[in-house]
Amino acid sequence: MEIDGSRSLEFENGKEVPPQSQVLLLLADRVKRGLLGALLQERGFTVEGTDDWLTALAHLAERQPEVLVVDLSGLPQAAEGLAQLRQRVAQGEYVPRLVVLTDSLAADLVGTELQATVLTRPVRLGEVAEAVRRATRDLRCRCNPAATWSV
Repeated sequence: MEIDGSRSLEFENGKEVPPQSQVLLLLADRVKRGLLGALLQERGFTVEGTDDWLTALAHLAERQPEVLVVDLSGLPQAAEGLAQLRQRVAQGEYVPRLVVLTDSLAADLVGTELQATVLTRPVRLGEVAEAVRRATRDLRCRCNPAATWSV
């Protein structure tokens, strides 16, 4: 349920049911994108994927997914794409929570202003899925402070 742009928690049989979060995958490797997408869908996320920055940036503006997973390996123009995300942050535009997959050499490209979760290779798909889950949990806690405090 969404009220005034903030998400509230829903319960089923006394247990919290997380809202279905939207995730955008930006990975050059089609096979990895498909495997990760299937795993995330199995865990209840709505997933879309692309292999280029232009499509991803248009998707962010149009659909505003909660999480963007970016694999910098094999992705053309990684530095430029991250610079465009930083520019969006500076201009106050919407930027989702980021989960960035990289090798240790490219980790410095991400910087701190994007507040990304950076996973350094080698990384398992389950670790990426867990990072996405944590990112969406953090968003729910930020949107609904009552969910994190017991009164």
